[in-house]
Amino acid sequence: MYTVLGWVNPLVHLAGLVVACWAYSVGRKRGYIVVAIYFLLAVISLTVIPAINTARYKRWQAEHAVASEADEAYFRELKLLEQKYPRPYPSAGRISIPIPLGAAILVAGLWVLARGTRKEAEPNAGGNAAPPRVSA
Repeated sequence: MYTVLGWVNPLVHLAGLVVACWAYSVGRKRGYIVVAIYFLLAVISLTVIPAINTARYKRWQAEHAVASEADEAYFRELKLLEQKYPRPYPSAGRISIPIPLGAAILVAGLWVLARGTRKEAEPNAGGNAAPPRVSA
């Protein structure tokens, strides 16, 4: 279903889900749950939904496999026209490589925030607890 490059996007979102769950376990802030839900929905929409759509399409094709005579005649005439009047120039191929830059930045930012929260929660090495930070 996916090529190697096609798995980059789902893997980045899966990493985001793991980091969001880790951040919630460290900081116990409800905002991390919302971010985890975002990444979960992204992973589902990138992996499960296309598989379901492919299965539904294959089932629909099997049910409608019998082509009518009109369809066969139409495609036969279309093929003859394409042979008689070829296109003057070959059409250019287009390749798109999905790079989930926004999701990667979000994962990195989430990791930095959670790491900062974890450092705030740990006491100093001298035995005194660090004063709490006031966030704006």
